[in-house]
Amino acid sequence: MRLKRVFEKCVWFVRVFVAAKPGSYLWIAVGLLFLTLNLVPAGSTQEWMHEFRLRMLSEINRARTSNGVPPVEIDEHACAVAQLHANDMADGEYFSHWDRDGLKPYMRYSLAGGYHALSENLSRTKGIPIERLHEAIVSSYLAEKPPNDGHRRTLLQRYATHVGIGIATGGMWTYVVQEFVTKLVKLYPLPQFATLDERLQIAGSVTDGWELHNIDVFYEPLPSPMAREELNRRGAYGLPDERKSLFKLLPPNARYADGSRGDIVVTDDGSFFSPLPFFANRPGVYTVVVWIKERNDKVYIPATTASVFVCRDKSGAENLRRQLSRYAELMPKGFLQGYK
Repeated sequence: MRLKRVFEKCVWFVRVFVAAKPGSYLWIAVGLLFLTLNLVPAGSTQEWMHEFRLRMLSEINRARTSNGVPPVEIDEHACAVAQLHANDMADGEYFSHWDRDGLKPYMRYSLAGGYHALSENLSRTKGIPIERLHEAIVSSYLAEKPPNDGHRRTLLQRYATHVGIGIATGGMWTYVVQEFVTKLVKLYPLPQFATLDERLQIAGSVTDGWELHNIDVFYEPLPSPMAREELNRRGAYGLPDERKSLFKLLPPNARYADGSRGDIVVTDDGSFFSPLPFFANRPGVYTVVVWIKERNDKVYIPATTASVFVCRDKSGAENLRRQLSRYAELMPKGFLQGYK
């Protein structure tokens, strides 16, 4: 798509050159415009994007600090995920938390090897100089009022620790993606793709000063490609309603209200283990949300949004893996593909 846009620009410039008289001011102006705007070395583009991310990070942390919230750090892996979505919106000329594969933000992050809790902010602007874009975006988020203040709440998430930032241009629009990440749990990587008959286990550990409360497994159907019109109609996103809750394993003579003993084994060092149930008994996306709380506190926060794409058989899983293979290129080096 990017090559197509470059080709279309070149065709446009050729037509103008042909229409203009050699030596005319129009001929010279178009030539200079082509040289200054379209012959930018790749290295310079990377430097420009890096500089924008640093400016945006500074503006984000200025807003967080002034609102009594700890600052966040830049996360290169989350930046790669954010950049992929920014590019996809620019190439596809749409604006949505879903992408053209029908994936939500936490699904894209999981396919790229991420598992931490993730929340996404998007913006699409035009006519704002790049030198002021970071200030304009953050200011617009801060100006939101309840109940329509989703961007503001994401920006000022108290327990977010990192952020990924992506930026791309398409037509007259500039697309900016912010992925806020909460890194308070270490989770043994789950496979991105599985079959209904596989038996997987959730295993990890909680950061010092925190403790596990419970684990929720959410279910939703497998995604399907979405057209631009449908994408542009979509608003806020969230986890689905269908879920199964897992709780800490009780002593042999203790029971929960439903008569069960629980599912999660928790050790003295904060490690935890639990089966991952495909409780809906049908193909779909099963997303693991580990809920934790600070010791002596009653506020629970989500620490993971790790999605597993479950198919009926290996053939279906392999076909889906090929369909979504572009996300695998973003996986960190040494990422484990999961276990059984």
